[in-house]
Amino acid sequence: MAMEAVGSRARPMLLEGKAEAETKAQRDAAGAGGVAVSGGGGATLADLPTWGLVALGVVAVIIIINLLGKRRHEIDRAAAYQQVAQEAKA
Repeated sequence: MAMEAVGSRARPMLLEGKAEAETKAQRDAAGAGGVAVSGGGGATLADLPTWGLVALGVVAVIIIINLLGKRRHEIDRAAAYQQVAQEAKA
């Protein structure tokens, strides 16, 4: 209802919000890939006990899941901005 009251004046702001959400989604996806790549190497990892390696793996998986969840949220947010912008255009 608020969008109907504002009308087409909000369209540029909606498109800006969409672009911002898409940028955040790309950044979160890149961050998740970086954790996956960097989580498995290093000379000091050989010195850790088995439980330490398992804990490190669990933490890496949690971080990846969190970043991918944020990415999904930003993609959905961008789609919502796009939809509202299309409705405001009409």
